Amino acid sequence: MSYVTQGIDRDHIGGLSAIESQLTVDQAISSVPHRVRGADYCVAGMRWHWSGVDIEVLHPLTAEQFEGNNSSCVVRISAGGESILLSGDIEKAGEQAMLRNAAESLDLQVDGVVVPHHGSSTSSSPEWVQALSPQWAIFPVGYRNRYHLPKQAVVERYRQAGAKLWRSDQSGAVQIHLGGETPPRGWRQSQLKIWSDRPRPEERLLIE
Repeated sequence: MSYVTQGIDRDHIGGLSAIESQLTVDQAISSVPHRVRGADYCVAGMRWHWSGVDIEVLHPLTAEQFEGNNSSCVVRISAGGESILLSGDIEKAGEQAMLRNAAESLDLQVDGVVVPHHGSSTSSSPEWVQALSPQWAIFPVGYRNRYHLPKQAVVERYRQAGAKLWRSDQSGAVQIHLGGETPPRGWRQSQLKIWSDRPRPEERLLIE
């Protein structure tokens, strides 16, 4: 098994020991390989193909290009004619670097995106959202998180771009099926019991 870690903080790499205790890892890449046993740097151009799934690292261009959040591994996963971008914690500087690369050779359009840096105002610049042109966007955020993420301006930016939105604090884990007719689906939405409260109207807009 191979895996990629996408950020420098515990919300990105905190569960590695649990994975390693259950699976045999043949290869690991990371933006912080010194914190991941046996890992190498992630660098744009790395590719894998497995069981009909294509995995490609799009950022950073070199191991030394950025430090901190902007060094996050950005990975595109494609299957069945659909694609999703896993963007880690990149901020506007990382986005701009990818946009410059896209102007030369990189197509950034995807069907879906895990929103950079949890919907922080430091990320998801208008140019970035326009270049991605996603049909759906997932905000990975903790319930009542102390940073008050996602920021409403960022939410509206994706909404105005025509993306359907999901938030993990409202919907729980989000299931994604690439290459089929099934749209992303929140765990809470799919696990409702007959005695469960239905989502409030303002929540329904974000999880359906």
